[in-house]
Amino acid sequence: MSIQLNHTIVWCKDQVKSANFLAEMLGRPKPSKFAHFDVVDMDNGISLDYAENGGHFSVQHYAFLVSEAEFDTIFGLHFDDVGAEAEIPIQIPFDLDTPDPLLGDNGWVCGFFIPISH
Repeated sequence: MSIQLNHTIVWCKDQVKSANFLAEMLGRPKPSKFAHFDVVDMDNGISLDYAENGGHFSVQHYAFLVSEAEFDTIFGLHFDDVGAEAEIPIQIPFDLDTPDPLLGDNGWVCGFFIPISH
């Protein structure tokens, strides 16, 4: 049997808002419920399971590999809506016109900050 990551818990202030925000940003289906988690499923079988932790959590980092078309959709169609909603500015720490050097032409790395109220 090979070992694969199945899921990870994403700690947040409001799991419904946070899970819905990510699902919408990435064009995923609406989050499902599993036990007390709001679950966002990814295409590779991994899920991000959102849970509230009373607002006490460290900064968490998640990286998503996306195609150029998905990248354009995420940042082209959603950027204005998300930027307007965000309580802190969205920061994109790379050149939008240049694919990530580790990925070459195979995809893009997208990053954003989740609104602080989530």
